[in-house]
Amino acid sequence: MDMKFWVLFTTVIIANGFSSAFAQPPTQVTVVGDRNYAPYSYVQGDTAKGLYVDILTSAFKKLDSYQVIIEMIPWKRGLLKLESGSEFAIFPPYYSQQRPYLNYYSVPIYQEIVIPICRAEILKIARPNWPADYSGLTVGSNRGFLTPGPAFFKMVERQEISLIETADSEIALRMLLLKRIDCYVNSKLTITWVLNKLRSQKAYKNLDQRLVFGEIISKNNAYIGYSSLNKKRFPFVKDFHYQVDLILKKMQKNGEIAAILKKFIHDN
Repeated sequence: MDMKFWVLFTTVIIANGFSSAFAQPPTQVTVVGDRNYAPYSYVQGDTAKGLYVDILTSAFKKLDSYQVIIEMIPWKRGLLKLESGSEFAIFPPYYSQQRPYLNYYSVPIYQEIVIPICRAEILKIARPNWPADYSGLTVGSNRGFLTPGPAFFKMVERQEISLIETADSEIALRMLLLKRIDCYVNSKLTITWVLNKLRSQKAYKNLDQRLVFGEIISKNNAYIGYSSLNKKRFPFVKDFHYQVDLILKKMQKNGEIAAILKKFIHDN
């Protein structure tokens, strides 16, 4: 079941002889978030959680003209909503020319370090070059993610690498430990966060000896992606984009995003 989470804010009305009854009501909008991208954005019980959820919830509360609903749904479904024009904003895509329906991107929310993690025996052979040195292996990635990069997917098309797509990172890491895949690609923060969860379970002891990080593949900024395909339904896209960017820049400059990151890491 898809869940919607309200980000509410108070609109301050300066009453210089005017009644608040004449104030323009805020425009209600929906921003789609990935529900399976822990620790950045995910659902726990009935609650939207994650680093990006924390940052954007704080940002959206500062908007004066919009009331924002964050709708947490599977990533691929969210992308299809933007591609079809049924929604106008999604987080947290990387910038990619492979998604031409995303016409605008916000200022960066956070920079993710993308890295492979493999079974220890796989990396006994030096593999400094991604993806060429991983030829012949079976590699996992989250469904719908472009994280491994264009060169990787070209090797998959040529059947030089086998790709297994999974619903989330925990499933992929369990498959890795069960030797159903050789490596898994995602952001280092995501992988570390999930491994810490697995370490608390008896079946997953000695993870540090069983799994090893490879060389960094890339460093990618995560954004809010916007579509302007349905201008009739969403005539406010450019204004919303502009207003949110102003707020995110201010949060970066005054240290609020850094404080949210510090608290997030400490609490998790």
